[in-house]
Amino acid sequence: MITLSRKFVFLLAVAVCVLHSQGHALAVTTSYHIGNSLTYDSQPEAMEAFAASRGLDHQVGYHIRSGSSLRNILDNPTDVSVEPNEFGTYTQALPNNAWDIVTLQLHNSNSPLATLGQDVESILSLINLTQSNPANANTNFYIYQTWPQLSSTSYQDQWNGPSPDNVNTPMSRRREYFNNLIERVRAETDANVYMIPVGEVLYELDVRMRAREIPGLSSVNQLYRDGLHLTYGAGRFVAGATTFATILGQYPTGLDIPADFYGGPTAPSEAQKTAILETIRDVLDKHLYSGVEMPPPLRADFDGNLVVDEADFDRWHSSFGITNPYDADGDGDADGRDFLYWQRNVYSQLTPEKLAIADLNHDGVYNAQDLPVWQTSYGVDDGGDVDGDGDTDGRDFLLWQQAAMSNPADLNGDYVVDSLDLEQWQQSYAFLESTDANHDGVVDQADYLIWEAENGLSWNFPYAMTAPPLASQTATLQGRTIPEPTSVVLVGFLVYAFSLYHERGPGRK
Repeated sequence: MITLSRKFVFLLAVAVCVLHSQGHALAVTTSYHIGNSLTYDSQPEAMEAFAASRGLDHQVGYHIRSGSSLRNILDNPTDVSVEPNEFGTYTQALPNNAWDIVTLQLHNSNSPLATLGQDVESILSLINLTQSNPANANTNFYIYQTWPQLSSTSYQDQWNGPSPDNVNTPMSRRREYFNNLIERVRAETDANVYMIPVGEVLYELDVRMRAREIPGLSSVNQLYRDGLHLTYGAGRFVAGATTFATILGQYPTGLDIPADFYGGPTAPSEAQKTAILETIRDVLDKHLYSGVEMPPPLRADFDGNLVVDEADFDRWHSSFGITNPYDADGDGDADGRDFLYWQRNVYSQLTPEKLAIADLNHDGVYNAQDLPVWQTSYGVDDGGDVDGDGDTDGRDFLLWQQAAMSNPADLNGDYVVDSLDLEQWQQSYAFLESTDANHDGVVDQADYLIWEAENGLSWNFPYAMTAPPLASQTATLQGRTIPEPTSVVLVGFLVYAFSLYHERGPGRK
């Protein structure tokens, strides 16, 4: 006869009781995505793969009709451009299933004209349809914020443009339009309504790209595959990762790219992926309508594994005392590859005469504001003639580009790559950007003190901060719940209990 110890029986009983009372912690969460090809750019099915990488079980449904506004979709409920999965079209899916999340995408349409008032009505109609099922009383609704078209006007100017808070205002992909919209929707419903700020993330990426903070990318225009849609790799990854991090409340840093999504020739490099995820984190943390707050990053997590330990100290020590990083290749350190970059460009320079000619709008600065002058004059007159051959053509653009686009090897910004830049590189050799914890341009004792204060700290993943009932509810952020990984705790209970039994053996006391 087998006799179990009292401690074993007690721990086993606790684990079983908690499993029973916290059964929802292991439940599948669900999201349904309604929109056109811009919603499809986020790759809704990738949400399942993202979730699996964080130990979560998530199921997705979608209704995609390319080129359609929400009003068009409401008026044509069976018209789709992507075949729905087992959940069916929105008329089948919304009232007949329990949804934790529903995302809704707007679009400018002329048939009928999409306006602020019409978009509010369309969103409210879909909220009401969803909530016709009592199981969806606490569904979270997300307005999927899209992005401007490519045009001669910069992304930043379009995004910052005005949009009057008037029901007759035509739909526009501007920050102010989306802000006005969500305020009006919230005023008309008691439902939980948030925003997936993809447009805002792309705006912030553009700011950082133009500041040369993202390797290999100098403008958000490089994330477009045509006048509106995003590239299959990095562009869609921005939309998908932003969507996942927002709707499931996941900390984006360290997120892996799912194997079957966001690949191909435009897939982001590891450095670009890291920069994109950091940007998403920063935008979500300060966005008024995302409903997500992010924990501050561990500044001494120099190797990016979300733990501050001896490995981080080793990285810090390797660049101790090094200042003024000369990182010509944009990989986050100053090393021999940067020297080769300098060597390939040594003594390349632009003469004052060439610089003066390249200032096409005569404002004393050589930048993107000169480009419209060249574009207007191309093939027409000599208004953009930089090379002095009497016409405006591609050769003039190349010369303007040399002046307007700074050379990464020109560290001191004098338009000459010479021995002065080499001296800067020598002083910077072995600098690791990641080990500069306080970002003051030098790796020193101050960074060590930050490591010392954070040593032994770590973030546990999945670090979910979301309203859907992913696990036991223990805290709130902006009215939304933070799930706790109870299944991990329960496994620990069981392992410990069985270890006790194993140590004692049957019949032992």
